[in-house]
Amino acid sequence: MATNIKIIDVYSANRISFEQIVADGFTGIIFKAGQGTWPDVPRVRGTWWQDAKSVGLMRGWYWLKDARYKPSLEFDALQRATGLDFGELGMWVDVEKPVITMKDRDYNRLPYRGYKFVYDLMYRIQQSGASGFNERLPGVYTSPGA
Repeated sequence: MATNIKIIDVYSANRISFEQIVADGFTGIIFKAGQGTWPDVPRVRGTWWQDAKSVGLMRGWYWLKDARYKPSLEFDALQRATGLDFGELGMWVDVEKPVITMKDRDYNRLPYRGYKFVYDLMYRIQQSGASGFNERLPGVYTSPGA
């Protein structure tokens, strides 16, 4: 029997009412752990993580893969931000341009662009053994402009 879940992603600049998220029919939430080499979890690791659980939301993390940074440095930052505790929804990699307004020509000049570097980050997550997905790989999502 299949179970349907509805997940929302958020980052530290969002204004959040966890009760409203549940009222809107969401059953899970993935928090932005960071991007590049910087974390995005000032409130998430504290109250947000526990507040989401207290209203019954399943939780997970996502990391925006930033083509300006080596995957090894991104993984180190991810590990520091999450402690490799990926929650009930596991770890996700958000694959898109590092700046939403970035033009393709500018993205194509970045040193760590393309699938090989996405794969490298995913492999590092897999080797940590922390992700709960198939073969311990993270989930992946993207946007139309990626």
